[in-house]
Amino acid sequence: MAVRNTQGTSTTYGSTVVPITTQQQRYDQGAVYFVKSTRKLKFGLFPIDLPPELRAKLERNTGALIDIVAEDSPAFAANVLPGDVLIELNGTIVLSAKHAGELMQAATPKEGKCMLKLIRNGTERSIELRLNES
Repeated sequence: MAVRNTQGTSTTYGSTVVPITTQQQRYDQGAVYFVKSTRKLKFGLFPIDLPPELRAKLERNTGALIDIVAEDSPAFAANVLPGDVLIELNGTIVLSAKHAGELMQAATPKEGKCMLKLIRNGTERSIELRLNES
């Protein structure tokens, strides 16, 4: 938030100068609003690209860090946690967060199920998700 202070100078009436001192504080403000959606999420997880320190720790360039898991979503029900690293979706290697989003968008699971391969605490895990219809 930025604060700007301004000061007035003076004005004239005829030949007399009358000083006017004013001080104003103006604030630049922003707001964030959260809205509850009734739309069911297909997966309910939101990935981001792997940060450099995690790439170095895991010794890999591919994958996507799961940043958010929405409550009452298929990912939540399957015990996917924020901080897990998504490395495969239905047998396809995940290259980045953008690629993970494209794979999730295009997913047409058999019998409403989708297989995720994750890294959690340095251990690979396979998790089966029951997807919501979209």
